Amino acid sequence: MSRIRYPLSLAIAVSLAMVPAKQLLAQEASPTSRSVDEIVVTARKREETVQEIPLSVSAISAEAIERAGIDNLADIADFTAGLIYQDFGGGGLGAPVIRGQAQTDIRSVEANVGVFLDGVFITSRGNLDFGLIDMERVEVVKGPQSALYGNNTFGGAINYVTRRPTEELGGKVSATYGNAGRREISGALSGSLVQGLLTGRVSGGYGEFDGTVDNSIGGNLGGYSKKYAVSAQLDFTPTETFDARAYFYYGQTNMDPTAGFVYTNNCGGLNSAANPAVTTGRGGSGFRYYCGNLFAPDQVTVREQFTFGNQSSSLLSYLSLGLDITDKLRVTSLTSVGNYKSDALVDFFYNSTQPIPPTLRQLIKPDFGGSKDWSQELRLESSGNDRLDWTVGAYLNSFEVDRAFIFGFPAGFFPDAFPPGSPATIIYNSLTLTDSDLWAVFAGTDYVVTDRLNLRLEGRYTSDKRKVRLINVNTGAETPRDDTFSDTTYRASLDFALTDDVMVYGSVAEGTKTGGFNNTPLPEEQTFGPEANLVFEVGIKSLLLDGRMLLNAALFYSRWSDAQITTPSQVPGNTNVTRNVGNVTTPGGEVDLTWSATDNLFLTAGYAYSDPTFDSGTIDIQHDRRCATPADCGLTAGPGGIGIDVSGQRVDRSVRHTGYLSATYEWMVNSVEYFVRSDMAYTGDQPQRSLNLQFMPTRTLFNARAGIILPNGFEAAIWARNLFDKQYVYSGINQPEPPINSSFSTGHVANGRTFGVTTSYRF
Repeated sequence: MSRIRYPLSLAIAVSLAMVPAKQLLAQEASPTSRSVDEIVVTARKREETVQEIPLSVSAISAEAIERAGIDNLADIADFTAGLIYQDFGGGGLGAPVIRGQAQTDIRSVEANVGVFLDGVFITSRGNLDFGLIDMERVEVVKGPQSALYGNNTFGGAINYVTRRPTEELGGKVSATYGNAGRREISGALSGSLVQGLLTGRVSGGYGEFDGTVDNSIGGNLGGYSKKYAVSAQLDFTPTETFDARAYFYYGQTNMDPTAGFVYTNNCGGLNSAANPAVTTGRGGSGFRYYCGNLFAPDQVTVREQFTFGNQSSSLLSYLSLGLDITDKLRVTSLTSVGNYKSDALVDFFYNSTQPIPPTLRQLIKPDFGGSKDWSQELRLESSGNDRLDWTVGAYLNSFEVDRAFIFGFPAGFFPDAFPPGSPATIIYNSLTLTDSDLWAVFAGTDYVVTDRLNLRLEGRYTSDKRKVRLINVNTGAETPRDDTFSDTTYRASLDFALTDDVMVYGSVAEGTKTGGFNNTPLPEEQTFGPEANLVFEVGIKSLLLDGRMLLNAALFYSRWSDAQITTPSQVPGNTNVTRNVGNVTTPGGEVDLTWSATDNLFLTAGYAYSDPTFDSGTIDIQHDRRCATPADCGLTAGPGGIGIDVSGQRVDRSVRHTGYLSATYEWMVNSVEYFVRSDMAYTGDQPQRSLNLQFMPTRTLFNARAGIILPNGFEAAIWARNLFDKQYVYSGINQPEPPINSSFSTGHVANGRTFGVTTSYRF
């Protein structure tokens, strides 16, 4: 109890001490309140306010990022209704999920949500966090965006938008000191290099954090030994009609090994007798599966001496050129080059019951791989016409990805973990080398039907030629494959202004995720096709109470076809393969509120509901290692006794309910600004498999922050995250136990309460 009492009491006491007594007793705020700021976004690749766009868009401003202490994609999800973020393999397999359209194959190169930096697509799932960048805002666009952004925006898109250089000299330095060894420092400098012609901006940051998860072997987990990033950019404006922007970013992160915990199997029938010498595996019992909630233990057991967490590096540069051909016609070129690396070594022994045979005492080396890419986009667009504006463009992208999965290690590889004389423990070892050459053409029109009615049409044709080398390192077998995946996607929307401050809209849009290849010797298993997502949406954008309240809401209905789902390979010992199995229907809705209640009190809130369920007749054949028979899991067998009928079950790792609420109270005393902020984020339960027998339970997290801002640019704040020290797991994985035709379930434990002080100086 004392662990909770001290930081909580400190936060409350300091926060209250900073509020003048007359504010607490009389709350001498003005009876009126200021208007809310409408955030300008580039969700449709041009500057517009959120209220003008017939899309469901959530934008987090630079001020909100600082006030809420947001520093990673998981934090962004806490403040965006309908977005969750799951992390597998110590950060190497990030999986943003929008509107419940969750990725069922967590190993896939592609994600269901595209992540961009200033409109440049990030090809690596192990390099999605840009927390140390000098950020202007983060935009989350919900629903398929394939017509505008291209493939792999199947469920939506996230766009990090960086700060631009300024003419005036200015900058900021910031330092943070907190519990669990948190040390961070960052800074930015911006100004004119050649007056009226060339401006520049540089920024950088460095951080260390020990984490709070107790490891029984010693030390803590959940942190990082090193995280740093640097960026530089130049804006060149030689004439009134031409501009150029050059940008460079490099970042590196060394995360701790995942704080994993293996649960004791309690359902699914008994393990196979194929290996009589083995009665139990890491599941800790004779059963095949764990049913129930993935609870967070007080302590984990992770062999840090043999493993390392995600080690990633990201290098990205781009050149943006713009030329105004006329005052209503502009051509834009965006060229980018990226180089990403991500690697990890994961302990899959954890707290497993001993002794177990060496064949089960594996580690897994999911080398998330290196990724190199370049892209070129060229757009010609008109604007400012009375009735019709249009955009046409072309896009090229080429990338190479190396992916390796090594299950287990040969005897003697780690002598302390596997004593000399132990039999070889490699169960499966594969390497996939992928080359992609993609081209696309796209077009869009905006037509003003009447002064209040607008029509928007978008379309895109994409051709993606992929080549792979599928290598089984155990056998030396190498299989080259190639295929071309092409598709046409579209979006159509109508918006109608009921008043100057209220707009309603309707849209229909299709999103796609490209097909790919499986590392298996069977030709019929080696290729899987694209999946598609057709979404119907209606919504309202409103500015109420004389500009003091933004209230936006949307309802949607999604038809997800040819879902890419992992299933067992027909080859014994092979990792699971991806197949196009079944369809998914998703009804849902969301609402976002921004309200300036008084001159002093500012509220934001959001809620989202989505219920993605498998359509009637969907048969999942991946569960033989979890259920000896469907009846052992209380479920229904598919036709002919093959597989399990998962009709009506929720999609893996989807969430029905998400929501957040933030309140900020600000006041001035003698030109000094004070603020107190509190945040709450709610995430509903998540089924870990289509069986819907194992769940990550609901969680509600609270954060708090209080600070002071002086007229000379100095700021200081105390803060606490996960204020009430909630214990929970942030992701879970169920893995096969091949020698006994069983499985084991691992939960990854999140950090508990963290608190600290942040100071900064602006000039």
